Amino acid sequence: MNQDLRAGISSIRPTTSMSPAGAQEVRDAAAALQLLRADLAARTVAGEPVGAEVVAVGLPAMNAWMFDNSGPWRELVSTRPVASAEQVRKSIPLNRQKIDEGVTLISLFDYWGTEPAARQLLVNEPVGNYVFGLAPIEMKIVDQRFALMLGPTVDDDAR
Repeated sequence: MNQDLRAGISSIRPTTSMSPAGAQEVRDAAAALQLLRADLAARTVAGEPVGAEVVAVGLPAMNAWMFDNSGPWRELVSTRPVASAEQVRKSIPLNRQKIDEGVTLISLFDYWGTEPAARQLLVNEPVGNYVFGLAPIEMKIVDQRFALMLGPTVDDDAR
């Protein structure tokens, strides 16, 4: 794993020990990403070239796309603002499979957005794959080359 990334991940602290300034930096960065995402979505709908591509519509389709295309990936960093126990139960076996295949996987869960039962499931997993902190936006970063982000929600379906 890239040493800069490892250093960044190891410096993550629970939201309870983050300084107010640090938490605000995270929120500001998330707001900037959300604005960029909204701009890209609007320009895509208008048919303008945006330098981004829609790979799936809806979370189940996104998960299927990731599973189908993740064979050559070596590193996956994920941020999750919300997670239910059911979601975590479904994702852990797939994550274990990827880890067994040699993928470095780190998932940062927003502590307050993760159900207590989901947090309990995660703390029973190997140390280092799952961390808790402040994660106001869902995003996947693959091999430090590209990011996957859910688009805006339309009719209760993330795009």
